[in-house]
Amino acid sequence: MASILTVEERRAKARGFLWIVQAGLLAEAGRVRRTDPSKDPQKVAEYSGSGMFIRIDEAVRAAGRIPDDMTAAEAAKAFCAFYAGSERSRDVPHWFVRYGQEQHDYSAVSRTDRFLWTVQTAALADIENQAGWDAKDRKPERFGPQAIVETMAQAVRVAALIPNEIDATAAASEFLDFYAPGMGERRTPPKWCRG
Repeated sequence: MASILTVEERRAKARGFLWIVQAGLLAEAGRVRRTDPSKDPQKVAEYSGSGMFIRIDEAVRAAGRIPDDMTAAEAAKAFCAFYAGSERSRDVPHWFVRYGQEQHDYSAVSRTDRFLWTVQTAALADIENQAGWDAKDRKPERFGPQAIVETMAQAVRVAALIPNEIDATAAASEFLDFYAPGMGERRTPPKWCRG
C-alpha cells in the first residue's frame, strides 16, 4: 500500500519519533541506575552507550516504518513500552516486527541525522551510566557537559566524512570507540575521522 504522506511529512514524523524515543530511552537508563539497589552490573550495562546500541538501531529502523495513521508520539510510546520498559511487553507492535533478514530503506532519516542521533543517544547514555560509578575511580570531569559538547562537536565535524561503504550506525560505533567522553586516550581514531 502506498503512503499517503509526502516524503517531507514522513521525515518530520521520523525526526519527532526519534527525539521522543531518545528521551524515553535515556529516562529509562536513569531510572534503572537510580532504582536498582544492587547496581547489578549486567542490568546497568544494558543501558550504557554500547549496551543501548541495539535499541538505538531499532529506533532508527522503526522511524521509517511508522504507519501513516499513527502520530510520532503514539509510535514512540509503543516503541518505548517495548524497548525501554523494565517489564518488556511480549506484544511487539506489528509495524516494527522483524521478519528474519530484511533489507530496510532508512531514507526517512538522512544518513547524517542517523549518525548524529546515534552518537548523541549513545554518548548521553554512557555519561548517565558513568555517573553511577565511584567518582574517584571514574574521573567525573571526563563525563561532564564539556565532554559531551566536545564529542558532539567532533561528530558534527566528521559526519560528512563517513565513507559510503560504512553504514551510519557502524560509523557511529567506530566514532564512539575513540571520541566518546573518556575514551580518546585509549584508542586510535578511525581513519575516516581524520580528514
